[in-house]
Amino acid sequence: MIPDSTGRAALPVAALPVLLGLLLALLLPAGAGARAGERLEVDALEYPWSAVGRLNAGGQAHCSGVLVGERTVLTAAHCLYNPRGHRRWLVSELHFVAGYQRGVFPLHSPVRAAVAADGYIAADHPEPVAESADWAVLELELPLGRQAGWLGIEPLTAGTEARMHHQHVPVVLAGYRADRSQIITIDHRCELLGFFPDSRVVAHSCNALHGDSGGPLLSFESGEARVIGVHAITVTTAETKAGETKAGPGRKIGGAVASTVLSDAGSWPRAAAAVAAAGLVLPSAGRPPEPGGPATAVPATTVAALLRLSDAGPIEAFQRSHGLAATGSASVALLAVLLANSRP
Repeated sequence: MIPDSTGRAALPVAALPVLLGLLLALLLPAGAGARAGERLEVDALEYPWSAVGRLNAGGQAHCSGVLVGERTVLTAAHCLYNPRGHRRWLVSELHFVAGYQRGVFPLHSPVRAAVAADGYIAADHPEPVAESADWAVLELELPLGRQAGWLGIEPLTAGTEARMHHQHVPVVLAGYRADRSQIITIDHRCELLGFFPDSRVVAHSCNALHGDSGGPLLSFESGEARVIGVHAITVTTAETKAGETKAGPGRKIGGAVASTVLSDAGSWPRAAAAVAAAGLVLPSAGRPPEPGGPATAVPATTVAALLRLSDAGPIEAFQRSHGLAATGSASVALLAVLLANSRP
């Protein structure tokens, strides 16, 4: 992970639709904290969360990552680097764990290969433009995706971001943040804030910490979860003039490398080869866990938690009140509706 230090740099973010005027940014390590607010604990053995895992490095550090195929994981490129040793982690030092919670790791695999985008340069004080290349593809030795499931990828462009923002599409950040590193937590009240100028990094309001690096930014549309970005950086905004921005001074904003980079990785030959070898074609479809394994295809725990938080009563009552078939059963499609209704 990026060292726990800060550096100052000027960052024009006038392109962000909810931020007006020029913002100056204090660049922080990825996951240094985004928006104040509680995150929701989810069951790591329930899909789609079962596809999110912990990338352990050398017994010293961890990041998050997401399965996007049987053996393929997306994460942040800076997660492949040891900041203390000022070197890249050896592949033999990397291990990916899915379904991990409270010390129990039913699904895990050594990493066979790790390829960072060719344009990535490790830096103590990263900037959003440079962070456009802060993504990596991992190949696992074992096909964990069969038992954990994997998520599809949806290309995220400025146009689709604007549409999602306008239509209030639920956006979620999931990962093993540092203060609760034994469980997956999610921020289910995120907002997309537009793209940083001259980059393919999308800004978001998700509440993130160390450990979230490499975790997926997910959209929930058409009843399914899809990866739209990989969390990579956090900036802190400061006003240049009183009242010039809606964010106000000291607001922390996350940045995720947009999934669209996978479709034009030709500028990074090695990364492009890794993407091609992994069979990543955008948009791609996810797949729930196979029956009989430790993970389940139904996010029952998260559905129940969101029903409690919204005082919506039992599943059947919520389904009827929203014109859904009153099946009384949890599903990813129902989760998507609940997430949409829990947005601020």
